[in-house]
Amino acid sequence: MTGACPSWSMAQSPWQQSTFKENNLSVEVGAKIFDRPGDDSTTPVISDSLTNTTLFDQEEATEFGTSFGVEIKVNAAGRYNRIFEFRTVLTQWDESSAIFGNNLESVFSPAPLDLSVFTPPQSVFYNTQSDYYSFELMSKRAVCQGLTLSVGPRFISTDDTINIQSNTATNDPVLGPNAATQLNSFDAKNSLIGVQVGVEVNRPIAQSVYFTFFGRAGGYHNGTRLDTAASITDTLGLNTTPATATRRTRSTEAFVGELGGRVNVELLQNCISTYLGYEATVIDGIALSSQNLTNLGRIDTNNTLFFQAITFGVNLSY
Repeated sequence: MTGACPSWSMAQSPWQQSTFKENNLSVEVGAKIFDRPGDDSTTPVISDSLTNTTLFDQEEATEFGTSFGVEIKVNAAGRYNRIFEFRTVLTQWDESSAIFGNNLESVFSPAPLDLSVFTPPQSVFYNTQSDYYSFELMSKRAVCQGLTLSVGPRFISTDDTINIQSNTATNDPVLGPNAATQLNSFDAKNSLIGVQVGVEVNRPIAQSVYFTFFGRAGGYHNGTRLDTAASITDTLGLNTTPATATRRTRSTEAFVGELGGRVNVELLQNCISTYLGYEATVIDGIALSSQNLTNLGRIDTNNTLFFQAITFGVNLSY
C-alpha cells in the first residue's frame, strides 16, 4: 500500500509478525487493576469545630484505592476487510472511613443537627461506592499495514453512592441525653449513550512480540439522576424524624476519551497470545455524589472523572 499512511513491510522486517490477524473469531479475557485518584481540593469535609482542624478533606473523601475489573472482547471477521468487535468492562470501587472526636462537624449534612437539642457528633462513619460499566460494538477496518480505524456505538453507566452516619446524643431537659444517629445518603447515576471513533497502531518490536497503541474518543448524551435521603433516630424516639427522600434528573452532554498501550506476546502464532499494558480514561460532563452533597438546585454535571489501569490478559484466536 502506498501513500502517506504509515506502514511497515513484512519483506523488510526480520520478524514474521502479523499486526492485524486474519482470523475468523478471537476472544480476549483480561483483568484490570484500577487506580482512581481523588480531587485535589483540600476543602474540609469533617473537622473539629473547636480547633477548626481538618480531619477529613475532599481529596480523602473522593480517593479510591486499588480495584480489580474485568474486560471481555470478542472480534468476528466481516466482509470487505472489516472486523466487528464487542467489548465490555466492569469494575467497582468501595472505600470506608471512620472519624472519632468530641466536636465533629461535617459539611456533608444537608440539614445540620440542631445543637440546642443534639450534641456534636462523637463519630462519623463514611462509606462511598462507585460502579462503572461499559458496553460497545465497533466496526474496525485496517486501512494499511499496522493501522486500524474503528467507529461504533457505546453505552457507559456510572453509579456513585455516599453514605454518612453521624452518631451523637440528644439533650432532653427532663429525661437527659440519649443516643441518636443521623443518616445521609447521596446516589448519582449517569447513563451515557453515544458514538465513539478509535485508532489502533501495531508495530513489531521482537520475534513474536509487538506493541499496540490505541486511542478512543466519543460524544455522548448523558441522562443523570440524583437521589438523596436523610433521617434522624434516637433511642427514646423523642427527636426522631422520618426519612425524607428527593430525586432530581437532568439531561446533558458528555465526552469520553481513552488512551493506552500494550506489549503483546504471541505464544502460538495467530492462535494464543498474552499482553501487558496501561490505559487511562477521562469522562467529562457527569454528576458525582461528592460534588452534589450541598447542591440544592439542579444537578451539577460539570464534573470530570479520571481513572487509570494496568491491564493484562490472554487472547484466543482461530
